[in-house]
Amino acid sequence: MGGALFTLELIAECLRGPVLLPAGSGIDSSKLSSALPTLGLRLLDLPLELLEAPEGEAYNPVVSSCICFGGCGKALVFELPDQLLHEYESRGRPLPLWLL
Repeated sequence: MGGALFTLELIAECLRGPVLLPAGSGIDSSKLSSALPTLGLRLLDLPLELLEAPEGEAYNPVVSSCICFGGCGKALVFELPDQLLHEYESRGRPLPLWLL
């Protein structure tokens, strides 16, 4: 089976903003400072990829947090089957790839 290979690199410098917990999540905000900050990336129907912050970074539940990832990242490689590529090509439509 052939296909087209695509690569995507995610590089994170920092994550800023307040820590918002969903109502009814059961998460104790006092324990956030011991939780390892992590970014999640999901592309198409591929498995979730996690990017953990360097050791020593922590959430601050009292004020807006700034988690420094220091340029850490992930490189993803995925393949789209020829059949899918030909289907879009025959319709004269571009292949929709979305990053949200």
